[in-house]
Amino acid sequence: MLLIIYTFVALALGFAVCLVAGRDRAWVLQAAYAGTVVACLITAAKLVEAPGGVVVSVAIGLYSMSFLLTDFLSEIHGKAAAFRAVGMGILVQLLTVFAIYFSVAIEPAAFWQEPNEAFREALGTAPRIMAASITAFVVAQSLDVTVFHFIKKKMHDRLLFVRNNLSTFAGQTADTIVFYTIAFIGVPGVNLLELIIVTCLVKYAIAVLDTPFLYAARRLVTGHWSTPLTEG
Repeated sequence: MLLIIYTFVALALGFAVCLVAGRDRAWVLQAAYAGTVVACLITAAKLVEAPGGVVVSVAIGLYSMSFLLTDFLSEIHGKAAAFRAVGMGILVQLLTVFAIYFSVAIEPAAFWQEPNEAFREALGTAPRIMAASITAFVVAQSLDVTVFHFIKKKMHDRLLFVRNNLSTFAGQTADTIVFYTIAFIGVPGVNLLELIIVTCLVKYAIAVLDTPFLYAARRLVTGHWSTPLTEG
């Protein structure tokens, strides 16, 4: 139940960021997006049970918000702005991994040995998980933006829900396959295929849920439901 609340709150926060950014402040979306992907990177290794006993990463709710932000960027500010956000996401993730690695590796003060163990456990995520997360991010987010604009062009700006959902489905599928394969292949007790299929289904449901948020944000920012302001 708490995971569902977390997901809805994350989407609501993404919606609020879209309204704050409006037509002229793409940097607000890009900054929020960068913060979102860092939070996802740090929390992605924790697996939790969703309703029905489905096992997913706890980052699933917040990560879904990142697709809402890139779709809004694509729709209102254009392709170039969305890819700049993806580039910023890659950069901040690399900086985060750099900071975490050295923060864990540097010897603590003598009186801080015990707290350091908790610090190491909390932030010392296996390099394999970090590599999986960053690789999946690059593939998924790039695919999301590319598919969004491909459909947008083919459908002449009509039917936002089609490009929003299909691009997110493509991105989330790629993210799930790449992340779980790199992170958990060969790990005893992990049914990789089941984990991928179930996680994809959960992500598709969340993607459908974010569609009203995207429509409402565009309506409030542009004053209409149809053609976007820019293309780039």
